Amino acid sequence: MSDASDVKKVEGDMNTESNRNESGSPDARALALEVQRLAHDLNNSLMPLMMGFTLLRRKVADPLLAGTLTSMETSVHRAADLANALLALAGEHSSPEPGQGKQG
Repeated sequence: MSDASDVKKVEGDMNTESNRNESGSPDARALALEVQRLAHDLNNSLMPLMMGFTLLRRKVADPLLAGTLTSMETSVHRAADLANALLALAGEHSSPEPGQGKQG
C-alpha cells in the first residue's frame, strides 16, 4: 500500500468515525495511530544511516571528512529524537533524553 493510499484510508476512517461519534476521540485515535506509523517508518529509515556512520568512522582519516560525517550523524540523531517525540506525543512511550534517539 502506498503512502498516499494509507493517508486516504486514514482520512476515510476518520470521516466515518467522526460521523458516528461527535466526541472526536476516534479522530484523535486515528491521528495518533498515523503519527506512530510515520514515526516508526522514520526510525526504520534512519537505522541504516546510523549503522553506516559507525562503519565509515573507522575508515575516515581525513579530518574534513570526519567533521562532515559528525555533522551528518548529528542531523540523523536529531531526526531520531523528533521521531521519538512524535511517538511520545502519540502516547506510545515517554520521551527519551535529548540526544538519545530511538534506534529501531
